[in-house]
Amino acid sequence: MPPGRWFRDYARVPAPAGYLSTRSGFNNFGGMENLDVIDTCVNGIHEKRRSKREAGIAGLVGALEEFVPMDRIDYRCLTALEGCKASLLGRQESALLAYRAIGLLALTVGANRDCSEEILANVLALPVFSKPRSMSGGTARAALDCLAAVTFAAARCPEDAEPSIKIIWAVIKHNLAGTNASNTDIVLNAALSAWALLLTTLGGNLRTQPHAWKEAMFPYGDLVKLLDTDDSAVLTAAGEALAVCAELNLTRHATPKDMQALESKVADLASGSRGVEEDYDLTGEQCVMFRQISTMVKAKQEQGDGWEEEDLMMRRSAPSSQRCVLKVSKWARLVQLNFLKRFLGKGFVKHARDNPLLQENSSDAAAVDEVPSGKSKQCRFGREKQWSVALRRDRMIGWENKNAFSQLL
Repeated sequence: MPPGRWFRDYARVPAPAGYLSTRSGFNNFGGMENLDVIDTCVNGIHEKRRSKREAGIAGLVGALEEFVPMDRIDYRCLTALEGCKASLLGRQESALLAYRAIGLLALTVGANRDCSEEILANVLALPVFSKPRSMSGGTARAALDCLAAVTFAAARCPEDAEPSIKIIWAVIKHNLAGTNASNTDIVLNAALSAWALLLTTLGGNLRTQPHAWKEAMFPYGDLVKLLDTDDSAVLTAAGEALAVCAELNLTRHATPKDMQALESKVADLASGSRGVEEDYDLTGEQCVMFRQISTMVKAKQEQGDGWEEEDLMMRRSAPSSQRCVLKVSKWARLVQLNFLKRFLGKGFVKHARDNPLLQENSSDAAAVDEVPSGKSKQCRFGREKQWSVALRRDRMIGWENKNAFSQLL
């Protein structure tokens, strides 16, 4: 669900004076300067010396925060991706930079379906996500934020977001079990924020999905346990995720037992009672949030299938190559806004103005032709060949730049 016009209106506030000059020396992003910056960063990312690699990734982050149009990056984004993946195996500082660079790269090229799907496939294949239960420490939040940003950029249907949501809930359940004592609340907060963001990408008639699929996507039994947390930030994150579920009527997929437990817990929290003795009281904002959730759940139950059919008609109005557009959303938009503001940082305003991924009904995002099923293999082979040629070309350019002195001999 692209944030759309409301997102662009929010970003109309002019950037502060000297905004570009704070960008680690990358203060010229018009015309060909973008190409020079990206080339320099990509070359640096593939250097053998760690300090040069980190400088290359940091430069790429600075450039992408300013938003570089897809036609100026081309398939060199895949070359940058390969270099960032290699840096994930280094020290923590390098990994943190690399995760952020990959997420920014995905958001930058997200309107290009081929590139965004390729980045998502590469991220899902990372070792850290193949064993999500081992995810802990300082890089856990960066990894989850990266996964959320990449999936948000690439997801066009529920099946696209399914692997990422399963990874996120594997992390949540592992931390709920108490086997990861260090940074548990930080990891839970990041995972819940990522799940809430990906919930906004789900569209279509989910009733056709099997029961096991719904349980994996919406484990409401575990969400009730998270509402018993003694950490205020985790409670807020869980509440926001539940608000998105209630607003988009995803709570209709809960079992009667889970729904009863949710309603009871939300009623307690809405009244300011936690039901247990804890070290802190609910804030006024938290009480208001849970009152709104309680109201939304009751309203959706009363409206029943009539509301669902109207919602599905709006979902189907979006182009098949885009994620479905929801025009009735408030909490979903807020979750998107909060995540993107935090992840993009100072680049939020620039992306909100220029990034077609964040613009509703963008012609750039919709300019993807449907491929007949009989030609899908041929099309995929063509793309893979194009990516391979682009990777070889960028490596050759990098080698020539590094060995330019030999031409003077």
